[in-house]
Amino acid sequence: FFKQKTAYEIPKRDWSSDVCSSDLYGIEIDAEQMAWWRWTLAEKKGSDELMMMQEYPPTEDHAFVATGSQFFSAQRLSQEFRRIKQEKKPRCFRINIKNTFTDTELVICPERAATLKVWEEPNPQGTYVLGADPAYGSSDWADRFVISVWRAYADRLVQVAEFCDHELNTYSFAWVMAYLAGAYEPCTVNLEINGPGQAVLNELNNLKKQAYVGGAHSRETRSLFNVVKNMQSYIYRRVDSMSGSGALHWQTTFNTKERMMNALKDYFERGLLQPASVDLVDEMKGIVRVGGSAPAAQGRAKDDRVIGAALATVAWNDMLRMRLMQQGATYQRVSDSQSITATHHGAQRAVSNYLKTIGFRENT
Repeated sequence: FFKQKTAYEIPKRDWSSDVCSSDLYGIEIDAEQMAWWRWTLAEKKGSDELMMMQEYPPTEDHAFVATGSQFFSAQRLSQEFRRIKQEKKPRCFRINIKNTFTDTELVICPERAATLKVWEEPNPQGTYVLGADPAYGSSDWADRFVISVWRAYADRLVQVAEFCDHELNTYSFAWVMAYLAGAYEPCTVNLEINGPGQAVLNELNNLKKQAYVGGAHSRETRSLFNVVKNMQSYIYRRVDSMSGSGALHWQTTFNTKERMMNALKDYFERGLLQPASVDLVDEMKGIVRVGGSAPAAQGRAKDDRVIGAALATVAWNDMLRMRLMQQGATYQRVSDSQSITATHHGAQRAVSNYLKTIGFRENT
């Protein structure tokens, strides 16, 4: 049976980099089972390996297959999901906002309870971009506050941190944006200013005024100055405009959403966008285009993390990429000149120490 069925001319999958079923469940997939899988693929499923992975997965990781008419390709989403599952786990925190900017708690917690996940520590030689989508900013069902932080290279964006919480005020969200932009400096910030985004932007402006007017008279104003000094706001310009004028941050309309979502898709499909969040990839598989509408999650499905990533991507494309190309700051060149991958312990030490210097109280 085995010799007969393996004679079919079908795609042969390279399983060498995948997690083995014996590692997860203590059982081995034997030769006869693999022969049946290949026979079923050839005889009943044609050559659609993605559908076979969904219906008859060797492990739960292989079962993650995006299907249907997604905006992002199913194959790329599945590849990224499997890659992320093999990467290191993030360092997880919960940020508890208090009444003042410096009166805040940073709590180390399990991943399921985390609002802040950190995959890579801030690097002094790094350049970063931050996309921020407040609740109800991009749609009526986007009810979570999301901040997506990426390290920028001339030829790649690498996700380094992600914040997601549904229980925040607009001033609290502005503070968390400032915390993360201060940690990952220099940082270009792109905020969705629809809806509550106006109030978030107002609080960010208040923080900057307080920092520069207050000077070094108190610990809080010194902390504020250290946070906002290297924050750069994204400047929106129409792609068909020849003038140099623009507006601060991003306001989503049909046309601007098409622009940022297609930028996200293009770089993702080309392999220039490297997400670290499984939740982000999971939301990306639900993005569809219905009729002539802009790409979005259907119904009440969530796409907050996708919008945050798209805001960061368009800021990188418009303001940072050309400068980084002129500097020759490609991913490979930077990798050859310095260590860009921090250890798990290093990420905890760097982020925690920075936040404690601006007043955070760390609890475990």
